[in-house]
Amino acid sequence: PNLVAVEPDRRGLAAGARWRTSSHQATLFRRADSEDTLLVVAADPGSHLTFEFVRARMRAELTLTRSDPDRTRAELRVSGPLLLGFSRGLARDALTRLHNLVQTAATV
Repeated sequence: PNLVAVEPDRRGLAAGARWRTSSHQATLFRRADSEDTLLVVAADPGSHLTFEFVRARMRAELTLTRSDPDRTRAELRVSGPLLLGFSRGLARDALTRLHNLVQTAATV
């Protein structure tokens, strides 16, 4: 949430890759203008991605499954030390942003 820039690792989505992220908005877990490292824990391109935000100690698991020839179901689980009930909202917002991004790319 609230990321404004992502600098990918040269290894891409390979396990062990470290991406740099930047945020300009303060959240419960980050101060304004902060950076974090996104660590790719596991990746199976096109079907599964597990990553962690190291400083925020937040872990996310994205699973993609084909439901129809032109449809993909995305499921996102988010966990962290202080998330409690907030993880559903974070996952829902992230999936909405992913959907909007994919829909924008579909029209290009």
